[in-house]
Amino acid sequence: MTRRLGGLAAIFVALLIVAVGPAVVGQEADMSPLSVRQVDATDPDAVHVDVIWTGDREAVTNATIREGGQEREHEPPQPLSAAGVETAMVVAVDTSRSMARNGGVRKTQETLRTMIEALEGDEAMGIVGFGTEVEVYAEITSDKSTLLEATDELVAPADGKTAMWDGLRKASSLFAEVEDLQANIILITDGYDDASEVEAGEAYSDVARAGAAVFALAYDAVDQVDTDSLTALVDRVGGAVIPAPGEEDLEEGLTQTQRSLDEQYRITFASSGSQGASDLEVTIGNESVTTTFVSGAVAEGQANLAPPAASKSLVPSFVRGTAGLIVVAGVGGLAVVLAVVAIATIASKEDHSLDRMLQQYTEPGHADLVDDDSLAQTAFVQRAVELTEEIAAKQGLLVKVEKKLERADLPLRAAEAIFFYVAGALVVTVLGLVLMGLMGLLFGALLGFGLPMAILNFLGGRRQKQFNTQLPDMLQLLSGSLRAGYSLVQGVDAVSAEVDGPMGRELRRVMTEARLGRELEDALEASAERVQSKDFEWAIMAIRIQREVGGNLSELLMTVADTMVDRERLRRDVATLTAEGKMSAIILGLMPLLLGLAMYVMNPSYMAPLFSKTLGQILLGAGVFMCLVGFAWMKKCITIEV
Repeated sequence: MTRRLGGLAAIFVALLIVAVGPAVVGQEADMSPLSVRQVDATDPDAVHVDVIWTGDREAVTNATIREGGQEREHEPPQPLSAAGVETAMVVAVDTSRSMARNGGVRKTQETLRTMIEALEGDEAMGIVGFGTEVEVYAEITSDKSTLLEATDELVAPADGKTAMWDGLRKASSLFAEVEDLQANIILITDGYDDASEVEAGEAYSDVARAGAAVFALAYDAVDQVDTDSLTALVDRVGGAVIPAPGEEDLEEGLTQTQRSLDEQYRITFASSGSQGASDLEVTIGNESVTTTFVSGAVAEGQANLAPPAASKSLVPSFVRGTAGLIVVAGVGGLAVVLAVVAIATIASKEDHSLDRMLQQYTEPGHADLVDDDSLAQTAFVQRAVELTEEIAAKQGLLVKVEKKLERADLPLRAAEAIFFYVAGALVVTVLGLVLMGLMGLLFGALLGFGLPMAILNFLGGRRQKQFNTQLPDMLQLLSGSLRAGYSLVQGVDAVSAEVDGPMGRELRRVMTEARLGRELEDALEASAERVQSKDFEWAIMAIRIQREVGGNLSELLMTVADTMVDRERLRRDVATLTAEGKMSAIILGLMPLLLGLAMYVMNPSYMAPLFSKTLGQILLGAGVFMCLVGFAWMKKCITIEV
């Protein structure tokens, strides 16, 4: 037993390591000087590939294009300006209090003035500031005087926070009025978001819809810039994260960004014209980038151009995503539980409980094959169970739980069941809080505290149905035994040896109690109470009445058996007639959950307000409550007592 538990624990721990490994051991990739901005394949004979190349300009002339692994001839690369593509940029400046204190706003103003003076022709720029609130200082325009005035107006309040995602959303919205210009966002920040009304995913989606690339200057003067979020943003929409450790690096970072925008090129080639998605490899110098495009469509942004990543893990790729965290946590928790049980088994001593000593009477021939059932065998757990037993006895829970366990035929002491039930439910609740926040807390509490009770009631109900199904046959066998000349006690003993399942187990326990001195009728009534079988109670009542007033017990039992057969037939007819209603109730009850899950998988940002906003959480809770009420109402309508 111990070896099996230890082996299972080792397997689950190994699976946990394999699943977590790729997420923990992953290394940050170096920023490549080559990236693809857009692939315009609306005309297969002239597919335009827009790239950013910050390396040696001479290397651009030797660029190569491969489609589906085959090299394609292409026109000489030319700058976007020469190809007739005009660019526009929106500078989103962090105007929080920290940017004012560390000189970030002042240095940004100085550099922006230089950039604005260097604008040529129709080059356009917009300026957005984001502190606690988001303010548009200048719409996208090529008017230098307007831009210079807006730069001078940049102000960082003394109590300003950082609404970075709100600022990105506002910056993306400015491109709606200039659809003919290539969109670029220069993001300058020194901290993390602490004031936005929207989530990061919503901001990512808005930037991607605008077709903008983001060049994020991570100004780390106070060692609190959220580089991880900026990297995730750039991975989604394209661009670059440019470190700016100090004030002197901020000007260089903006200059580098301007150079990246100037060093964009267009490469045009004729596609093979194949339908569907095609792989495209662009090589300049020693750098290569692989993307995908669909003939007849335009793809822009890192998320739309990136090829599907192959999984290098031994487990499915979903394990390494958000849902995978729940799977990993569940596997880890199960491994810990198995390890604890294995250790408890090793440290345990032999149990000489009364149940084990009586097992040879209730289950002859099986006592030596069953391992010890007690879960509380270490000193610490035993003391915890004893304390639980004292509290439960005072509250009157011990007897109720013991009856439910006996009805479900689970070999557990009531105190042990309560202790492990509460401990497991608390673990699941805390796990939900850690993984999913407040909604996870509610879901974990519902799962941890509700699921075990539902399973216990299900097992008890199933055993009750099996018992009632066997009851007519048992009464017929008992009637036949009485006709053969057996006494009632001998007849019950004979039937208990012939019947299997819950009926046989209960009758064997009845005979054990009778041998120990209990009245047979009392033992039978106790069995009916354990199983909660009304039919069995009526049969025992008939036996009591017959033994008091006299009569043919064999015929009485046959009459009772025939009545129960008719009742069982009626129950099955009712179950058949209500099957459609039950299926409808199940489908309608699960439909909101399944639809919500499908919508969350397809568009997480659309469903995010339900979990992150207070109003959304209230509406979600109200919806769950109404679903439960509706399901209970439908169940009440289709439940017919026979």
